[in-house]
Amino acid sequence: MFGRPTDRGTMHVARAALIRCETLDLFGAPAAVAPGLNDVSDNTESPEPGPPKRTEPDQLDLFRHSPSELAANDVRRALLDRDAAGARRGLAALNVAPGYTTFVADCAMVIELIERQDARWADPAAAVPWIEMELWPAAERCLQRDALLLIRPALLALLDRCERRFDPGCRHAHASYLWQRLGQPAQAVLALEQDPHWREPLEGLLWHADLSEQAQMHERVNADVLDLCLRWPEAAENWLNTSRAWSSRWFAWCELDDALPMHAFPAWCRLTRAVEFAIPDASDQRLGAQLLRTADQLARRSSDLALRKALHAQSPALLAAWLAERS
Repeated sequence: MFGRPTDRGTMHVARAALIRCETLDLFGAPAAVAPGLNDVSDNTESPEPGPPKRTEPDQLDLFRHSPSELAANDVRRALLDRDAAGARRGLAALNVAPGYTTFVADCAMVIELIERQDARWADPAAAVPWIEMELWPAAERCLQRDALLLIRPALLALLDRCERRFDPGCRHAHASYLWQRLGQPAQAVLALEQDPHWREPLEGLLWHADLSEQAQMHERVNADVLDLCLRWPEAAENWLNTSRAWSSRWFAWCELDDALPMHAFPAWCRLTRAVEFAIPDASDQRLGAQLLRTADQLARRSSDLALRKALHAQSPALLAAWLAERS
């Protein structure tokens, strides 16, 4: 009564279904299994999708991507291999493909990054703006995060052609600018210091302060801040107002309500924030230099009454600010 079913018809149906599963075509299965669900006319051609969004060469599917997409990926691979001739062969097939006009033009610029045949490569003053405005964006559109693999050698090739002297009116032609664009601010600082006169123009000093802060070269930044405060107080105020590393000290200084002149800022930092500066020689009689020398001595011997009187004679407001901080 409760025995095993022996319906031969049921077993025949199950066997037929199993045979169909074993013989399905992996690439044609959807149409064979479920006809009518994805009916598409054989006479309808799908529009050209244009170049895919940054696809790795081994991620393209021969059965899913169009021949144009495969050709575009081959071009990208050739560009990354610095194979300009191979890239040109791949672009020849894309010149007539709809939707690839911009891609072909961008790839031509990337090839220029590889071959560097243009006369502008001989002059960094002309080459660097060209790279930044045209070649670099084209490389990013073609290769996205891999663009630097071609941008970096191109910028490095310009270093030997850069002038040693820093020209504030043509900063991008100096090696310090190229190193900074390459993400190496420490090298940029050293390159700028190759010019023995880099401190003479204000722009050189500000550029050095920016680079030193990016490279976290704190002693160099402190020296630049001191020089700015003593020589160009307005420029020092503008630079400190935008500096991240000095923001807390600058905001505290601003709360003094202009009680102290800008040349006293280094001495105030030495007394109230323990910032170490290279102390100016005794021959430097500028007010800021005198204040810093006295402040440095007082920071080391805070109970010395004679030093307190000396600081009071030089700047009563600075002494009052220091005593307020101590209390």
